[in-house]
Amino acid sequence: MNREEVINKLARTDDERLLAAKLFDKAQRNGVTAFLSPAQRAFAQTVSEQGRLGARFDGGYADAERTVAVFGYADAELSAIRLTIRGKEELTHRDFLGGILALGLKRETLGDIALHGRYADVIASAEAAELILRKLERVGSAAVDAERIELSDFTPPKIIGSTRPITLASLRLDCLIAEIFGLSRSEALKAVSSGLVAVDHVTAQKPSATVSEGSLISLRGHGRARLESLGGLSRKGRQYAEIFIFE
Repeated sequence: MNREEVINKLARTDDERLLAAKLFDKAQRNGVTAFLSPAQRAFAQTVSEQGRLGARFDGGYADAERTVAVFGYADAELSAIRLTIRGKEELTHRDFLGGILALGLKRETLGDIALHGRYADVIASAEAAELILRKLERVGSAAVDAERIELSDFTPPKIIGSTRPITLASLRLDCLIAEIFGLSRSEALKAVSSGLVAVDHVTAQKPSATVSEGSLISLRGHGRARLESLGGLSRKGRQYAEIFIFE
């Protein structure tokens, strides 16, 4: 399919049309996009596959949530910064993000921010990293030291949550949503039809869709979970499974 066919087929909103057009432009020029959210990346991956753009995605480390799309011989040119708190203040992810954006940077210039107690590691575009190193001295009420680190020294965010076994009447999405989040079947159906449910960062369209191992399921206002593994069937024909619920 050509550019217009791909955009007309896949884009459902003006934002998606704009992103799809940017992807085609970057592919033509061997360029790099700004950082994409997980949902944007999922859409970009589909556009790349349908349009045969050959995008690869880089967030500075394996399993990064926020990534750039890279085309042709281009280099992502990402940097890693470590922000260390000088005093005894306790800062949140929101504090660090707000402090960085207060420098005049846009969110799309920043990748993941991983908080580790007394410091936070940040992935950023090369230009954004230079500004952070030059200008960032305080985050909220806390003084911080900013230093460049190698991408290989970036410490990924800790994944916090718990695993629990469940049994399912079927692997339909609405069944899984109901079991994970404690909803009735009708509530689960309504959540999907209202656009509140996403599977692997893509808004779900069909309550009857089959969910596979490794899928990330989110319900707006309730949280996220991952279908870790599938087991056998119980005597009553129910599917044994294990889920990981993110805190």
